[in-house]
Amino acid sequence: MALVDLTGAFIDVNHALCEFVGYSERELQETTLQALTHPDDLEADLALRRMLAEEITSYQTEGRFIHADGYPVWGLWCVSTVCDNGKPARFICQVHDISELKQMQAELTHQTLHDPLTGLPNRNLFIDRLSVALARLERSPNEIAVLFMDLDRFKRVNDSLGHAAGDRLLKAVAARLRESVRPGDSPARIGGDEFTILCEDVRGEEGAVAIAGRVTEAMAQPFSLDEGDLFSNASVGVAVAKQGDKTDPESLIRDADAAMYHAKEKGKGRYELFSQAMHERSSTRLDTDNALHRALERGELLLFYQPEIRLETGKIVAAEALLRWAHPEKGLLEPDFFIPAAEEIGLIFPIGDWVLGEACRQAARWNESYNGAIVVSVNISVRQLSHSELVYTIRDVINASGIEPSHLFLEITESAMMEDADSAISALATLHSLGVGLSVDDFGTGYSSFNYVKHLEVDELKIHRDFVAGVTRDPGDLAIVRAIITLAKSLGLKVVAEGVETAEQMSVIRALGCDLAQGHYFAPPQPADQLAALLGRQPHW
Repeated sequence: MALVDLTGAFIDVNHALCEFVGYSERELQETTLQALTHPDDLEADLALRRMLAEEITSYQTEGRFIHADGYPVWGLWCVSTVCDNGKPARFICQVHDISELKQMQAELTHQTLHDPLTGLPNRNLFIDRLSVALARLERSPNEIAVLFMDLDRFKRVNDSLGHAAGDRLLKAVAARLRESVRPGDSPARIGGDEFTILCEDVRGEEGAVAIAGRVTEAMAQPFSLDEGDLFSNASVGVAVAKQGDKTDPESLIRDADAAMYHAKEKGKGRYELFSQAMHERSSTRLDTDNALHRALERGELLLFYQPEIRLETGKIVAAEALLRWAHPEKGLLEPDFFIPAAEEIGLIFPIGDWVLGEACRQAARWNESYNGAIVVSVNISVRQLSHSELVYTIRDVINASGIEPSHLFLEITESAMMEDADSAISALATLHSLGVGLSVDDFGTGYSSFNYVKHLEVDELKIHRDFVAGVTRDPGDLAIVRAIITLAKSLGLKVVAEGVETAEQMSVIRALGCDLAQGHYFAPPQPADQLAALLGRQPHW
């Protein structure tokens, strides 16, 4: 507590106030209330003037004193006027220490506006800063840029190494992000493995993409974690705003997000600058995402089947299940149109489960009619392969359908497996233990060496259609097909030739010792009832 004269000079102070501000009683009596007040809180002096003018007789406010050691301390001031002969003569000031309360409030505010894992600003604070930057932009000749960064294949880190490793990677990414941007740039984590960066005062698109280039280069370097060196590239989208642009924070973030997805589509580990065409594609993608949710609910997905022929007998022995979408407006759509979207929004798992179940049920119906002679093949994406529930799903659909495990083959492309070969080897071994067959699809197009195949627990190799198409006219393609068949035979694997279009192609691959073939020469993909009719005719090639 203190007694203060009308100029703000201390007349009398108690011990508690001396301890609060770190000064002795004599030191305080030689200074003024205004001298101890933090410069940003001097508006309290205006309240004193109003009391002198007899506009008010008391007031209460929160403010900061400057402690004798130079740091601010928070106090709740309660000031009342003491009058002589009806006129203000002095003030009584009571000050309650609220420094701890203010510290708690500051910590809560920080937690509200920052990501607890990385310490970076969160989406709310990023949008607030972006709003301020856009307002300043109206008075600046330079431009601002928003970078949207997404880690490539981050889910695989969580699935293979665990979420603790994923968290360590995110913290390392955040630290490297701070180092790779300019002083004054504002990086943020807005969710999952998604980060944004606000860059003010950039000199056009060239300046923005220069920053994006540094970021992608930094993220391409290995991260040293407890698990060892980990490589995790990032895709970055860039959106730029200049004076006069009619935009807002959400729109600018959305544009950078669209550019980031474009970077992923073009190969990942790179950056792309936003263009209006990307916005149109993004809108189309959103429509596709929404429609795909409804497609699963409304039963618009269906399976076509393409038969596989045993070349030794010329008879149908298997069929590959091929997903189609009977879109109500766009007609029958093939997987390339919607599977990437399904993987991005997480629908690949329920769709994949449905495909497995439906294909196994269909195999059971065929095998009941044709003495258990038909094997069904189902394509599995790399995301499904890395999913911990896949083995249980397959076991359940086999049990529910009643088919023999050996009547189900799972196909995964060579290139997908080689994205994380060690994990693929482990996953394939687990699946193989169920008794199902495993195929390496599109073999010959990936980056694996022939020597690597011996480590895979698979049953057959499917030769890519491009090589099959060239066996009658290109010595190089013929040599590749011969080498694949020789390799497979040496490892005890079956070989399937995809995309057989002519009798001449069939004759060549048959002569080379290929086991199975599929393609339009035999039959195109078709609904289950049409294939059933074909099976009933017992064709022979």
